[in-house]
Amino acid sequence: MRISQILSCLRCNVLFLCVTLFAAQFSQAATYYVSNNGDDQNSGLDQASAWRTIDRVNTHSFSNGDILAFNRGDTWYDVSIRVDKSVGITSYGTGPLPQLIGGVLMQNVTDECITYSHSWGVQLVKNVGGLFYGKVNSAAELSPGKFWFDKDNNLLCIDQDPSNGSGDYIIGSKNHVIELQNVSSISVNISDIDISYANRYGVSPWWQGGFVDYGDIDINNVYFYGNAFSAIALSGNATYGIISIANNTIRENGAEGIYIGIAAARESLIIRENKIGDKDDAQFGWRGEGAGSAFNGDGIDIKYDNKNVMITGNIVVNTNGAHGITSQSSGTIISHNFVINPRLDGEPNNAAISADIQGDIAGDTIIEHNTIEVTEAHGIALRGAYDLDPRVIVRDNHIMIHGDKGYSQIALVSYNNSNILIESNKGAGGTYGFYIYGEDPVNLTVSDNKFFGVVTAMYTTLNDISGMTMRDNYVCDTTGTVVNWRNAVFTTDIQSSIPYTGDGAFARKTCSCINSAL
Repeated sequence: MRISQILSCLRCNVLFLCVTLFAAQFSQAATYYVSNNGDDQNSGLDQASAWRTIDRVNTHSFSNGDILAFNRGDTWYDVSIRVDKSVGITSYGTGPLPQLIGGVLMQNVTDECITYSHSWGVQLVKNVGGLFYGKVNSAAELSPGKFWFDKDNNLLCIDQDPSNGSGDYIIGSKNHVIELQNVSSISVNISDIDISYANRYGVSPWWQGGFVDYGDIDINNVYFYGNAFSAIALSGNATYGIISIANNTIRENGAEGIYIGIAAARESLIIRENKIGDKDDAQFGWRGEGAGSAFNGDGIDIKYDNKNVMITGNIVVNTNGAHGITSQSSGTIISHNFVINPRLDGEPNNAAISADIQGDIAGDTIIEHNTIEVTEAHGIALRGAYDLDPRVIVRDNHIMIHGDKGYSQIALVSYNNSNILIESNKGAGGTYGFYIYGEDPVNLTVSDNKFFGVVTAMYTTLNDISGMTMRDNYVCDTTGTVVNWRNAVFTTDIQSSIPYTGDGAFARKTCSCINSAL
């Protein structure tokens, strides 16, 4: 059994045990029901006596272990639920997931400017049946499909695009749909609901979190749509015990799908089997600030010093961010994910999967068994400011790159190139099979890879690569350049191209179809 499978089993068992103990501890807790057909004068303690409004939810003093259940098929607008106890938030009944919408619905908007008040500023304007509108900073910048919010004068100006959608709009009102309060030790389970159109975050601690040590958080089978910033943002100064984010769907998000801040996970972070983006999601990352900014539509973005990070079985498709999946935490395992076409215009180091190691928590970072298909991105990119010790392992990934746009199947794009093993990967297409930039390598091994269908097998900017071992890699017999050196020397001789051990750095192979690599 591979290390990723072992860790997966262990962490799932730990999480199951925590959930079981949690349920036993609060076995006398109550379930409260909410329905569009309810009444706030009711007790809320059974389906026939359901509450009606979010205001009623927020005025109730819950106890640890209580469950808040929303009726399927119902919709609430202007939603922000403040969580200050260990509770579960879920659904009941049959039909579509209940919709908790963090915006207000404005119908038949005809005036260009309307009176609207928001203390933190409007971040979201969505034309019902149409597109998300872009935010500008002054009235002079308005054009069709753009909006401007004048906070000082409580004025929202929308330059309507009559070719797209109706005169009805969803306007961002609540910064968080589910807002964790600054209360230590609370654990939260969120499942089987629809969280959409938050003015900032779908699920997040208050203002990204104070100096609070929460308990565990489990977000499972939630549908997120159109939240202006991150769908899930566990960031700021808050920490959590076990974080489990599984089986969720995130569509048309404004910025990152899942964002985990510095040292957020004290025990473990498990992100598994989520679907982020879609082949039809042309606007995922619509609120992003573009190249040069860290605020864009990455699918999964993990900052440094999180413990026991596992990212597995996710599907990340068509996101407008520099990376489909990226982690700065050493010891991260990224396995069995499908990542298709992340891109950010003007960003030279776009990558489907990126390990940008910045922290010093012990443990091998492993990127394995992933399937990648890109057009304007590297397949896998490694970088990092700290010593990569223990090592980074990249093995048995399948990478397809369409076109010749300067991207590599595997790229080392920063300054630290030490203690890295790249083995048994299968690639097809792109400009380079392997690209290395930065400091001279130490203990870098590249072996048993298939760099098929590339213009150049390897590109390096380095003068001294004696710390790198290359052996038993394959290129197509049609690949003209094996190594492109920084000084523009092009090497086509397989055996004498670079220092190597074993049977050879590269060997040629007949490639009738580059897809044969995969």
